[in-house]
This record gives sequence, structure tokens and C-alpha cells, in this order.
Amino acid sequence: MALSFTTRCLLVALVLLLSTLVGVGGGLLHRRDGATVPAAVFQGGKWFAGAMTVSMGALVALGLLS
Repeated sequence: MALSFTTRCLLVALVLLLSTLVGVGGGLLHRRDGATVPAAVFQGGKWFAGAMTVSMGALVALGLLS
């Protein structure tokens, strides 16, 4: 089953949105632990990158982006 280009773009946009929410949550949790703002932003970026990598890997493994 081949998905249309528009559907694949929507899947990537959904993953981007969810990864952004995960990154914001990770940064806020790190800030709440008493970290400085730059450290919390950096931690949020790491959470974002990890969530994006795992989500995109899952979509590729399921064959939804090929």
C-alpha cells in the first residue's frame, strides 16, 4: 500500500509536532529540577532529537515513508 505524498507529509508534520511537545516537556522538567535556562533548552533539544529519531525510525520501519 503506497501512501500519497500529501499523507506522508502529514505524517512527518505530526511526528514533528509530537517531538516538539516531547522536547518542551523534557526542557521544562529539567528546568524544574533547578537547571539554568540554557541547560534546560539544551536538554529539551536532546529530548526533541531523540523523539524525532525514534518516531521517524518507526515510520520508516513500518514502511509508511517509502
